[in-house]
Amino acid sequence: GPYLFIGNDQGVFRSRGEGNDWALAVSGMYLFGSNPNKSGLLVGLGDRLISPPVKSSDMGITWSVDTFLESHNPPALCTLGNDIFIGSDGSNGWGAVFRSIDEGFTWTETAPLPLHDQLRVLTAIGSILFIGTGYNGVYSSFDSGVTLTQVTGAGDEVTAFASSDSIIYVALTSDFITGGIAYVSTNYGKGWNQISSSNRWVQAMIA
Repeated sequence: GPYLFIGNDQGVFRSRGEGNDWALAVSGMYLFGSNPNKSGLLVGLGDRLISPPVKSSDMGITWSVDTFLESHNPPALCTLGNDIFIGSDGSNGWGAVFRSIDEGFTWTETAPLPLHDQLRVLTAIGSILFIGTGYNGVYSSFDSGVTLTQVTGAGDEVTAFASSDSIIYVALTSDFITGGIAYVSTNYGKGWNQISSSNRWVQAMIA
């Protein structure tokens, strides 16, 4: 698109062109998602005690508070085709996936996670949605979050995803002592191979 966006602890910044000049688009937001298949939709998420979540439908020119996101405070957001997905607390009081098909104006809960679990991260490859949880590893969904299939072992917290074509990387941690373990799948999450381990948690991945 015509703009490049970055987010940090000061807010979301916008650059027109190749990133040579930057202007503050909205303050108080350090994590945001976009849906390039729609009309310039951007979502800004931050510390809800400081700034409520906001939404822009004009490539970050104007912003408005999103009441649904404000009430749910989602930790994760991703897009799949023309749809937007967030993870938040569901109707059972634990983690769930929510889907919007109208640029975030309305949201529908698609599937709850197991009791006592929470959603940590989201990503999508092709038509597959991947859900990283706090206690039960990774789930995949081939029907936009309606049904979930566990694809990694229980007992692991997912801290980060990264993907490229059919390859997906995931960072897991089992406890404070073990630290982080990274796995890769080259077949859309059907099988996984360990690629690294560390006594520190992995908090971000890029591929």
